[in-house]
Amino acid sequence: MKGGLTRNQVMVGGADRSGVPAGCSDAIVAAPARDGLLRYEPREVVATPNGPRERKVAFPAGSPAKVPSGLQMIELRARRKEAGALFTADQHAAAQAYEQVAELVARGGLRCSSLEASGGGGRAGGVDMADQVMITMQRWRRMNAAIPNGAALAPRGLRAHAGRRTITVRHLLRAALLDRAALVDVLERHGWPRQSRHVVALQAALAGALDAIYRADAQM
Repeated sequence: MKGGLTRNQVMVGGADRSGVPAGCSDAIVAAPARDGLLRYEPREVVATPNGPRERKVAFPAGSPAKVPSGLQMIELRARRKEAGALFTADQHAAAQAYEQVAELVARGGLRCSSLEASGGGGRAGGVDMADQVMITMQRWRRMNAAIPNGAALAPRGLRAHAGRRTITVRHLLRAALLDRAALVDVLERHGWPRQSRHVVALQAALAGALDAIYRADAQM
């Protein structure tokens, strides 16, 4: 089942990447240097005479907004071209988890150095800080080990002499999620033309990698 942005986030607005989606709070200002935003519509479960029911959280001043993930950015670009949902809810969950763990690892590198220098660390929520760093690093390694080692797109035959270079699945994943690169930009950087069939090939490889990450992360 395709998930995409349909449950808790709604894509609203025009092509202006710095604009604020319709229905969001007036306190959110446009920023030319910022990526486009999504209207965020969180839900809550409330008790009713007929049992628990889910409803949207009401924001009298307007809905909050959030910066989309790398995968959501790909969805947004596709929807501007009237394409349907490209990725499943599980794939979006895997992408979000990968980005979050990558950020923790980037911050944790300094924390690890501090712990090594001090010979230990404090405790947060009953868990030793050093243990937290170790758990995060183990999760990061497990996620990366799940990424296929093959090529998302590789030149064949005469195309091998046309300046086209292989795009590995691992490079594609990091470019799309961590660098927030558009798929057409990934193609161009490797000497490939901006053709829809090449974009589709990258989308398929990205989806497969996210499925693998989701399965690996679910085993923790």
